[in-house]
Amino acid sequence: MGQDFYDRHGPELARLDRQLERLMQHPLLTAFPRWMSPQGRQAERIEQRFDELIQAEIEQRRIAEEKKPGSANNGPEYLSDILRKVGYTEFNSVIPAHIMSTMIGAHTNASASFAWMVSDDTSWCPGV
Repeated sequence: MGQDFYDRHGPELARLDRQLERLMQHPLLTAFPRWMSPQGRQAERIEQRFDELIQAEIEQRRIAEEKKPGSANNGPEYLSDILRKVGYTEFNSVIPAHIMSTMIGAHTNASASFAWMVSDDTSWCPGV
């Protein structure tokens, strides 16, 4: 997303990510439609806020790109790569969900990998 984005929204995104991670563990989220539980409705609000932040960033980059072609998406971060490949198209509406699922998946994978590493080989940490 870029350093500017994280400077502006990092603390809020971190808080939303932690809240969503806790909510995803709640059994009501998988047992019932989201609108039926307070946890489901809260998860929806978090996802909507995340979507708003990403869509605003995409729109900001689109405007910057119109003013000065080649200036908005020349960074090494993932969103720039996506926008270089698909441009500003109908796919932009699904980019926030894609990025959020990538974040959640990466976090879950890293957590699970670390747990397996600890349980499988404790030679790196004496006393475990």
